[in-house]
Amino acid sequence: MKKILFILLCIFCINTSAYDSFGISVRNLKHYGFGFCLQQSYVDKKDKSTALSYDLYVFQKGSMKFAAMGEPKNEEQVAKIIQSYVSQFMSNPQGKVTTKLNLRIFVQDCMQLYESKEYQDEIERIVKKYCKDCK
Repeated sequence: MKKILFILLCIFCINTSAYDSFGISVRNLKHYGFGFCLQQSYVDKKDKSTALSYDLYVFQKGSMKFAAMGEPKNEEQVAKIIQSYVSQFMSNPQGKVTTKLNLRIFVQDCMQLYESKEYQDEIERIVKKYCKDCK
């Protein structure tokens, strides 16, 4: 009886990890894109030595590493795809959030991106394509 319970527990753990690896990879890549969006919006291109730029850099690198994309080559490809998607989203004039004085509120734009179904679908597509261990 103990052996049967142990085998069932092992099967459950294997199935749980398979699902979790996909979900975790999706979450981490969404975080990577959100960090990239904030970096593109708020970090001065000339002065990259600010605390915010360093924090976002660490956040992005950690998100990509924990997404478990495998080879560094895959990480570079995935990063470029996400950066392109985020840049395209941010250049779309329809989704821009502004104040009454017509000042753009970038963090809300980035949150709209993060919460959008299209972004979720794109990240899931990327994980399915590049993460061989994710099910």
